[in-house]
Amino acid sequence: GELPEAIQSAGYLYTFTVGRSGSLYAFKDYDENILFSFKRGGTWQEAKPHEFERLDGVITDASEETVYLYGQKGGATEICDLEGKVVARAENSDYSMNPLVEMGADGRIYLTNGTKLWELKEDEWELLCDFGLNDYPFSELYAMKEQGDGSILLYGKLDGADCLVRAMEGTGVERGDRQEITIAVDQDGPSALAASIARFNRQNDKYHITIITRNADEDSLEYQDRIKLDISVGKGPDMVEEWALLMWDPSGYIENGYFAGLDGIIEDESQYIASAFDGGRRNGILYGMPYDFKIHTAVYSEDFAKGRTSWTLQEFMDAVEASDAEILQYGCDATDIVVKYGLYDNDNTTYIDWEKGESHLDEQPFLELLDFASRYQDPDAGKHFETDYDSEMLRSGKLVSIYDQIVDRDRLQRADEAFEGRAAMIGYPRSEGNGIYAESRYIYVNSACGCMDGVAEFFRFLLSESEQTRFLNYKGIEGIGIMNYIPYLPICLKSLQSLAEYWQAGKNGCTDEQIEKLMFLVENSKPSNWNVTQIQAIVREELAPYFAGDRTAKQVAEILDNRVQLYLDETH
Repeated sequence: GELPEAIQSAGYLYTFTVGRSGSLYAFKDYDENILFSFKRGGTWQEAKPHEFERLDGVITDASEETVYLYGQKGGATEICDLEGKVVARAENSDYSMNPLVEMGADGRIYLTNGTKLWELKEDEWELLCDFGLNDYPFSELYAMKEQGDGSILLYGKLDGADCLVRAMEGTGVERGDRQEITIAVDQDGPSALAASIARFNRQNDKYHITIITRNADEDSLEYQDRIKLDISVGKGPDMVEEWALLMWDPSGYIENGYFAGLDGIIEDESQYIASAFDGGRRNGILYGMPYDFKIHTAVYSEDFAKGRTSWTLQEFMDAVEASDAEILQYGCDATDIVVKYGLYDNDNTTYIDWEKGESHLDEQPFLELLDFASRYQDPDAGKHFETDYDSEMLRSGKLVSIYDQIVDRDRLQRADEAFEGRAAMIGYPRSEGNGIYAESRYIYVNSACGCMDGVAEFFRFLLSESEQTRFLNYKGIEGIGIMNYIPYLPICLKSLQSLAEYWQAGKNGCTDEQIEKLMFLVENSKPSNWNVTQIQAIVREELAPYFAGDRTAKQVAEILDNRVQLYLDETH
């Protein structure tokens, strides 16, 4: 039949849907939010609109005697009848995907936010299914339809491909005879890892991995304390992802024998980013299994670097002194310069000899570093982010470097284009090599783990070329804008090469020179397990009076040296 003239004249503004018995509905999702319904008799009727901020859809029972609209209002999903009366409301707890609402043939109402599925029972939402914990973590969910038999079809993106999944009522996920393995992953941690775990579970007939996250009544600190306590008494999860404990330094766990060594699980480490594995070692033994990484470094103009492929701190300071520089790096106050450009280099014994446990922060070289930092700090550091820069300042040579954290194509191109294609990505100064740091994420294994064979099989799956490549598909390679969902770069060299080829393809792709710079960064990267991270708070606290003009450099250096030496004595 013909559409009403009001719809025909602006049909592109309307969404059309069909009810269970065949009636046609047309609605605007904004503007007047007017709903029209096409009855079988051929008559169009106009319904009273509800004051939605966005109207998302229409749901009906089998007879279409019950018709509801649903949409967004005040940070919640509201469901109302055609007269505008609200019959249900659900606070939006996940903003990564738009909520979907469905009504079964029998009138039951279902709601999903893309990660979980609920049913409305006596004005309360009852959780029916957690898609991730049931091994189906959708990265996108487009539609939901109840089938009349109690099952629900879900149409969405899973493992980088569009697919249909049928959700059926049952007593739980069938594990069969598979051996159970547990892993602690904070719910705000890397969701791409959860997708890899789900893929492992769906294809492995011997082992099943269950993710342990926070309980409903736990905050992050309570969750961390629970996991730590369990591990300390010989219980707890079989594996721990470092986000679960905010564990940037696992040394204490290793020294107390809580974590197992992982050497031999991956037979040929030459197929992977060397710095990723190096960062997981302590005393030559691999304890942390890496699964992705990102690079952070300092970038300069080729004119400033003058053909260098690396430099020591003294060479770098001499180059700055000889230039027209006024600011070293946006967002860097004086203490940042001391830490990033001076102390990050674990191998430089001029300031701290970490191997011998000796501090030399009261000696002349460190006093010279303090003077350098005070003269080239960003006076407006609190107003700038690390990644900020001023193009005119760069071109004039008054700004020396920019910080870059490479985790996707845009960041690589941004750094190069900031210097008009003449970026020298040689990193922070170091006594040897380049100050290019690979920050990897690691999984540690509980010494009390009772299924090391299963853990080893999972690690080999996670680091396989096929899975490292599929790992990227969680964000469709392009990203979805929510940081904890975004995987870093793959540590498998073949997968990284595939990614580089993808970055080169299509409009505005990377140039050959930019890919060469990426590979230089990867090949010359160092692991980011800096010792200095353990004393940064001390450094900042003790240097503040000098940079504020309240004490001399010698005074603060002596106090800082004493405190750092005390720390070294306690930990060496």
